[in-house]
Amino acid sequence: MIINIEKNLNYIKQLSDGVKRFDSVKPFDSAFHMSMWMEDNCLKCQKCFTAHHPDHELPQFEESKELVRKGQECIGKLAMDMMINQPTIPDDIAKMIGYEKQLPTQCAAFKKLEEAKEQTENPNQMTLFN
Repeated sequence: MIINIEKNLNYIKQLSDGVKRFDSVKPFDSAFHMSMWMEDNCLKCQKCFTAHHPDHELPQFEESKELVRKGQECIGKLAMDMMINQPTIPDDIAKMIGYEKQLPTQCAAFKKLEEAKEQTENPNQMTLFN
């Protein structure tokens, strides 16, 4: 699915500012439900900035918008971060994560985060078992 980044970035900002929109959905029962779903999906996904930079302070909205534009952050994660107190997200983003009347267990856009490979002290040393 192709997402119009600029349209949805503006939409996310409007929702977070309290503007009521009719083209949004509430796929989560509560903020707790949203945060648990994000922990199981976003924080384990290659598309998530914080999964790659766990020690980095959570970026503010303007920085996050730039990360989305550069392809370093998922627009779905940004939408959920901004809407954590009122778990409502734009229709396009709901479709992107796989929401159709029911929230899937795993995000439709999920790509498993590659686990870092341990390096030996000597890079020329052969590894027998992984």
